[in-house]
Amino acid sequence: MQLCMAGAGHLMDALDRVPVLTFRSSIDYHRDTSKESYWPMFHTVNMLTSAIGIWPFKDNFWSSETCGEQEALISTLSAGMVGVGDPVGEAVPEILLRTCRADGVLLKPARTATPLDAMFLPHERPYTVSTWSQRTDLPGRWHYVAGFHLAREHPDMSPVDQAFALLTYDGRDLGEMFVWPDAVEDWTLDLASDLGIQGSVVAYDWRSGAAKMATGTAAFKPFEDLYDFGYLLLAPIQSNGLAFIGEPAKYVTLADRRFAAIEMDPDGFSVSLTGAPGEAVAVLAFDTTDGSLLHADTVVGANGTGSVRVGRGDAAR
Repeated sequence: MQLCMAGAGHLMDALDRVPVLTFRSSIDYHRDTSKESYWPMFHTVNMLTSAIGIWPFKDNFWSSETCGEQEALISTLSAGMVGVGDPVGEAVPEILLRTCRADGVLLKPARTATPLDAMFLPHERPYTVSTWSQRTDLPGRWHYVAGFHLAREHPDMSPVDQAFALLTYDGRDLGEMFVWPDAVEDWTLDLASDLGIQGSVVAYDWRSGAAKMATGTAAFKPFEDLYDFGYLLLAPIQSNGLAFIGEPAKYVTLADRRFAAIEMDPDGFSVSLTGAPGEAVAVLAFDTTDGSLLHADTVVGANGTGSVRVGRGDAAR
C-alpha cells in the first residue's frame, strides 16, 4: 500500500501498519514547471521516509519533458518506484533504460538520496543530494552525488515558474523552506564534511565519462543552465590500485540486481552478473597507476546470467 501526500502524522502512524510500503513524498507533478518547487521538498521529506524505512515515490514524470533526464535520475536515486507518465509513443527509451535492466528490473542504490547537510546552511552551490551502494565482496562505499542548478536570480527563471511556486506553497517564499542561493558560484564538494569520505577516491563524471583521483575535494564541471545537473560517482580505490566503476550506461552503476558477485585479483575484477537474456552489458574500471579507464563488454546468457573480467592487460583502454 502507498500513502499519497499524507502528513507527517500519517507517516509515523504507518510504522504500525505492515501493508504500507511506499509514501508519495512530493506534490503533484507538472511537466516543465518550477523544479525548485519539487526537487528540494522531495529530498527533504525523504529524510523522514528513509529514517523510518518506507520507500518514497516522486510521482510520475514525463521522460520527454525538458528535464526528463533529471526526473528519471531523481526517481532512480530515491530507491523507490520509478513512475513513467509519458503519453503513448512519446517516452524516451534511452532515458528510461538508464533506470533499469532490459527486463525492467530497477537498478537502485542501497538507500534513498537525501540532501547534503550543507544544503541547510547559506551556500552558493547547486542543490546537491547523495546516496550510495555498498557490497559484501568489495570494501568501501560507492557514493552517487547529484547537483541541480536552482538559483533565485537565474535569468531563465520565468514568471510562470515564480507564480507556480507562490501558488503551490500558499504565497510563501521558497526561501522560507530551503536555502535557495541567488546564484550558483561554488561547484566543489568537501569529501569529508559532505560525504564522510576519508582518503582518496576516484571521481567519475557520469555525463562526460571522465574519471580522475580526488583527495579532500571533488567538483562538478560547471553547468550554468537553469535546472541543469551534474552527476558524480565517487568510487573507492581497491588494494590492487583499481576502482570498480560498474555499468556506466545506468544511473546506479553498481546495483546489486546487476552485479551478483565481484571477485578481485591483483590486476582486475571478475564479475558475475544478471539481466535479460541477450542484454549487452558494458563494465568499467579505473586504473589509478596510470589514470586509464578499463572497459569490458559481455552479453547476458539465455539463463539470465553472465560473466566478464575487467582489468589490466585484458580490456580495451
